[in-house]
Amino acid sequence: MSQMIEDLNLMAIGDACEHLGFSRKRLDFLVKKKRIPCKLTSAGRIFLKEDLDLFEESRQDKMKHKRNPKE
Repeated sequence: MSQMIEDLNLMAIGDACEHLGFSRKRLDFLVKKKRIPCKLTSAGRIFLKEDLDLFEESRQDKMKHKRNPKE
């Protein structure tokens, strides 16, 4: 990843997949369902690291609720 992209906290699709631990197909699905925002550029999709981190936090919160259902 280039220094400029790192400074802006932008990630290309490959970096975003690695960051989240998803396959490209899974990430494409989540983008299509508008669960993860991205911007389309002439070079491909780019993601804000902040958006990926927010998605990951919300995903972890949902997992906690599934493990500990209210009685």
